[in-house]
Amino acid sequence: MGLPPPIQPTDSKRASDAEHLKLLAIFHYILGALSLCSILFILLHYMLFSTFFNNPDFFPEGEKPPEMPEGFFILIMAFYVLGALFSIVSGGLLIASARFIQKRKNRTFSIIVAGLCCLMFPFGTILGVFTLMKLLSDSVKIAYTESESTGVA
Repeated sequence: MGLPPPIQPTDSKRASDAEHLKLLAIFHYILGALSLCSILFILLHYMLFSTFFNNPDFFPEGEKPPEMPEGFFILIMAFYVLGALFSIVSGGLLIASARFIQKRKNRTFSIIVAGLCCLMFPFGTILGVFTLMKLLSDSVKIAYTESESTGVA
């Protein structure tokens, strides 16, 4: 004995799902853009940090800048590079996921991105949870299946 066939969603449920998916795609675009914009914050922070520690004019007269351990700036630079890479990758994944949600394609990709999105506290966590709730619902599974079989978004 197999499972019974899934219940086909009503027209109002389809319209509701379409509206929710449209909003999820918009919020994915917004969070992706914010993630990419965070690179500017990382660059600004690095500029202020390096200016402060490399310019003795910021310290009171007669006081020397603190001695930093050897390799300290290399370690700090590695954190800046990792932060920028995370911003670029997460922004790109979110924008790709938004595009796929709009086209009702690659549902699994969007589910994985939503799971990773949960790491971006607080907005990413909220978006990830709502995306997972919606993409894992039976009516949206059917909508994706219908869209992929007909090739229409």
